Amino acid sequence: MRAAFAAAGALAAFTYLWRLGVPTWHRDEWAYANAGYRYVGGGDPANLEHPPLAKFLMGLSEQALGFSTTSARLPAVAAALATGIALALIARRLAGPGTALIVFVLWVILPHPWPDLRVDRLALLDTFAAAFAAFALLLALRVRDRPRRCDVLLLGAAIGAAAACKATGALIAVPVAVLIWPSVRALLGAAVVAPAVFLASYVPLATDPVSALRFAWNEQRRLSEIGFPLEVAGDVYQHPPWWSAVWFAFDAGPLLLVATLLLALAGARRLDRRVAIALGAAIVVPAAVVAFGHGRFFEHYAYAWAAPLTLLAGIGAARLRWLPATAVLVVAGTVSLAGIATLERADYALAGDALRAVGARRVLVVGAPTSLAGYVAPGTVLLTDPQAGPFDAVVVDDRATGTAPAFTLEGRAESRYGPVRLFR
Repeated sequence: MRAAFAAAGALAAFTYLWRLGVPTWHRDEWAYANAGYRYVGGGDPANLEHPPLAKFLMGLSEQALGFSTTSARLPAVAAALATGIALALIARRLAGPGTALIVFVLWVILPHPWPDLRVDRLALLDTFAAAFAAFALLLALRVRDRPRRCDVLLLGAAIGAAAACKATGALIAVPVAVLIWPSVRALLGAAVVAPAVFLASYVPLATDPVSALRFAWNEQRRLSEIGFPLEVAGDVYQHPPWWSAVWFAFDAGPLLLVATLLLALAGARRLDRRVAIALGAAIVVPAAVVAFGHGRFFEHYAYAWAAPLTLLAGIGAARLRWLPATAVLVVAGTVSLAGIATLERADYALAGDALRAVGARRVLVVGAPTSLAGYVAPGTVLLTDPQAGPFDAVVVDDRATGTAPAFTLEGRAESRYGPVRLFR
């Protein structure tokens, strides 16, 4: 078994480190990475619409190693690895070491969410929140069996840290409460520590914590009211429908979705009823909040419930009768690993290289300016208003919901880098 776990560790090292800096900046990564760099460097705080802990962790890495995609992502992949370890420890506690190995391997090889968006290899807040939430579940199981003061304090700290990475991390309190009820003393202890840890994450910021929290609340409400254009099932929605997460999962692979759900149900049936309900709540509660209470949706939001879903699926996969469904997940994971093995610079990175080569300084971007920002020369101005010309070049992402007006493209030569086109 030790050799098997060592092999799984080597697989994890490949998954989380191979060509880590190659994938193009995700549009949100750029904002979080820059905010973290400023936090640790003593600059004015930015991106206060989200809690600061995950960005602090990114900033420490960036200040130590230099600002880059790799330095920003290293803490995130460490969090993803920690999530897998926590899930394996939970599985070992519930179903033995063999099941723990299966759960860990499935977590490492599968993309979360489907089909090929490896959130666990990006500097996004979701990865950090999921790690602390997974450890909160592990600690809740320990407290459930034996409510020691140390575990209760750590449990509260894990819940507070999850919320301090991303607000939805606080939702792990629901399955935790299901697990440790009716231990009122443990519930109260965790309930005292969690908000203290959450508030402590704001202390290092060069701003008033109360003002920062008020801004976060108001800004999130404003963003939810505005929405964000997203194509779902062939139509563009400013406020995507509640079933968007289900559609994205089904569109990525109906067989994979069905296999995962069947395995998760099989896993739940193997568990104590209270534990099964708690893990189900860890999936359903964040999914319901995202579906009905957020006003916006992005594919990576599904990472919020990926860990408990993978845990249940891995427990179900330990039964030989579910081998065909398990094989579906293994094939999907193998495809994902093959994608990591063959990573190359693409889309916005190549467009940025071309813009640097020609010395473009004013660029119209129809797509994600923050994905391009990390690749252009210092001083390059990226604009999104077609009326703000003249422009030295125009970048159009065919995945975006908007289009570039014809007058901005006239007389320009076109170069294509996958879905991203450059006109200059």
